[in-house]
Amino acid sequence: MSAIQNPNNGCDAINWPDEANAVINDIKSHVRQLFISTILPPTDLDIYLNCETLESKKCTIRLSNDGFQIVSNSFDKIEDLNGYPYETPYALLNELSPAYINSFGNELTNALFNLQRNEE
Repeated sequence: MSAIQNPNNGCDAINWPDEANAVINDIKSHVRQLFISTILPPTDLDIYLNCETLESKKCTIRLSNDGFQIVSNSFDKIEDLNGYPYETPYALLNELSPAYINSFGNELTNALFNLQRNEE
């Protein structure tokens, strides 16, 4: 996670918008939509993402030091579903979206095929 120096207390703080954008860029090909909420503002502790899976399921995800946690089954809401915090976005998508597994597998297969072709 990206850390920035906090001049008030000398501790490193996470730059949540940068962190969220890195996650978005990493998994955007495996979801229909993934973007930072403009309704739920980021804080020093977290940021909220709106996600629509390949199966068209929508949810709000809280990204914090605890990991990735689904907090609503719609965009821009916090309903605190007492969801388990996932350590990575991949673990969350693995549970949330069966189509993610195929999408990720296809991307990996294509990357390996291209690597093999480049070596020949």
